[in-house]
Amino acid sequence: MKEQVDPITTQFSPGGKKSILFIGMTSNRGGTETFIFNMAKLLQQNFNQEFDVYILDDTRQGISMKSDFVQLDIKIIKLNLPFGRRNHFRKNRILKSFFEERAFDLVHINANSLASVAYLGALKDLRTKIIFHSHNTSLNLNNLTQKILYYGRMPHFRHILDHSNLIKVAASDAAGKWMFHDKQFIVLPNGVNPKDYKINLDTRSSMRKSLGIPEDASVFLFVGRLEFQKYPDFGVTAFNDLLVRFPTLQGKVFLVMVGGGSLDGFLHTLSTPNKQYIKFLGVRRDVPNLMSMADFLLLPSRFEAMPFVAIEAQASGMKILQSAESRNTKGEITEGHDFPSLRDSLSVWSTFMKKMIDQRPSVLSRKRDNELIQKSPYNMSVGFVRFINEVYLGTISTEKETNF
Repeated sequence: MKEQVDPITTQFSPGGKKSILFIGMTSNRGGTETFIFNMAKLLQQNFNQEFDVYILDDTRQGISMKSDFVQLDIKIIKLNLPFGRRNHFRKNRILKSFFEERAFDLVHINANSLASVAYLGALKDLRTKIIFHSHNTSLNLNNLTQKILYYGRMPHFRHILDHSNLIKVAASDAAGKWMFHDKQFIVLPNGVNPKDYKINLDTRSSMRKSLGIPEDASVFLFVGRLEFQKYPDFGVTAFNDLLVRFPTLQGKVFLVMVGGGSLDGFLHTLSTPNKQYIKFLGVRRDVPNLMSMADFLLLPSRFEAMPFVAIEAQASGMKILQSAESRNTKGEITEGHDFPSLRDSLSVWSTFMKKMIDQRPSVLSRKRDNELIQKSPYNMSVGFVRFINEVYLGTISTEKETNF
């Protein structure tokens, strides 16, 4: 029988690097994936003497940002797991064997639902410090069968989570309460490197030229998965309404859509009336440059925890048109943003868009906003570094709630 070890209070042996595995990457780049990349990059570049960093790829299609990890010499472990309820026990055996063989010092599980507790059973009894990190505030299940299966297993998922010895972390208060209910948790806001997002006028000019967008045009930018949660179809419809109500803006305002997903074809059809003013770029790796090119972020999500793209946009000095349903006031560092509800009419949204165009931020104001983010908790060189020192390298637990 294996020795029972408390993973939270386990002390690392002196000397030698500690191995850390990040779980939660998918084939689409979103806030969770960007968080994992930013944290792994920080560890690789600034804590290279303390950590060996690994990324788990247990996806069918391969993880997003793979080339970025490879460029940083961050190791990716490909693990082929069986899918489906019938393979539950086989999957658990594979995971258990994997964790026993690798013997990671830390495993950081980034979760968007309770289903991620599947990893916890395989980690049971191992000398591993486990971080379970909530990145979501709601769940999107596409059909009735999925809902029945998930909610039928929820009591089991909840039991595993509540009886596992781990450090509970959340991207926001709302994400923590949604995942952990009345249990204590640590809040670690999504952070950015503000210097990467400072507006660059040369980049702005060259990117507009390559996209066929005039220098003096106003540009709305959508960045996110083209899926139900992000509600990109609402954004395209609101933009169409803008040009119907204010036809003189045709050729003077553009919508740039960045991301991939199941709604891609539908969105192209929806954009047909104004296809010359709506640009679909697919999944991109140069979001900071695209934000320099654009003026406004369009964020009509149905729900979010702490939308990472909103922090990125503020670091770039953009103004944001965001749904009230996805708003997180603790993430608002800069001013001048608007938050209509998804229950409001399209005319309300297009009126806000027209107002934003009339009040387009200056280059000076964008640089000032960047400085505000540098001084905020969303500067990853502040909050992330403290988290690394106190959680990854320290002995902090969630007996007492902590904010970074």
